[in-house]
Amino acid sequence: MKAISIILLAFIAMATLASCSSDTVKDANKTTTPVELEQAKVTPSDSEPFAKIVDTSGAEVVLNKKPERIVVLSPETLELFYQLGGDVVGYSTTPVIPIPEGAKDALNVGQVHNVSLEMLTSLKPDLVIGQSFFNANLKEPLAASDIPLLLVSASSLENFEKIGKIYGQVLGKESETAESFKQLNERIDSITSKLPKHKHTFAVVLVGPMGFLVEKGQSLTTDIATKMNMINIADQIEGDSSRGAVPFSLESMVEIDPEYLLVVVHGTEELGRKMVKENMDSNAAWSSLRAFKEDKIYFLPSALENFPSLTLDQEVQKMVDHVYSHLPKK
Repeated sequence: MKAISIILLAFIAMATLASCSSDTVKDANKTTTPVELEQAKVTPSDSEPFAKIVDTSGAEVVLNKKPERIVVLSPETLELFYQLGGDVVGYSTTPVIPIPEGAKDALNVGQVHNVSLEMLTSLKPDLVIGQSFFNANLKEPLAASDIPLLLVSASSLENFEKIGKIYGQVLGKESETAESFKQLNERIDSITSKLPKHKHTFAVVLVGPMGFLVEKGQSLTTDIATKMNMINIADQIEGDSSRGAVPFSLESMVEIDPEYLLVVVHGTEELGRKMVKENMDSNAAWSSLRAFKEDKIYFLPSALENFPSLTLDQEVQKMVDHVYSHLPKK
């Protein structure tokens, strides 16, 4: 009887092994269905990058992991970066733009137009955010050190929002950033929607170390003025505006004769006012301008174009208060 039991146990064991072996062969020969193949394609892998970002120059930059050591070389957007929850190990400067309190322990790697590459790379950043006009030349040397470079330019309201989206991607705070900009746009619309519908004409004069220029096309100032039911009459001035501005000509300004002359100073407002006064004193043609005669030449807040942030609505309100101060109150 004992012998029979042993034989039965052996037979069961062999049958089990045979079944397992058969199942293994079936698994090995199993054909993957098209549905399973499609599911495999969409299943995320550990090697997927943290983010693929298109900067304001149109270039795509791939970040394999969330950056932790970030350098911002765009002084005009450093405040915005901190408002959105960012932090930096390094930054560049320009004389007229203040440094956010949170960045003061980081390393100043030079002025925006003259960044020290040695100081920059010594920080071992895993992302550099540069200013499009001044820092595009850093692309190749940073690539040689395997450091990604994002280029940004707050040259219009559209680009300003794009920068916000880019910073949201970099910080892994896309939904929070989208909500912040939604609220900002609502505040700006609340201000501009109450303005008269009459289309006033304006021109924007840029004053700075480069002298006098007149803005054509898009900029933060012209975009906001357009939202304020105004027309940039300077678009009629002939000249190469590939960089968004043409040299200032008082003769051309007298010819188009805008209702409002909006002055944006790249530098200190004191210097800007001094330069404009000297130009007025030396050229009597200013007195023939309607904006001059009606005292409608306004120096706009520096923060409006030099360093826009999530408090941009406050600068818009100041601009509205300037421009519409002569209109009857309802």
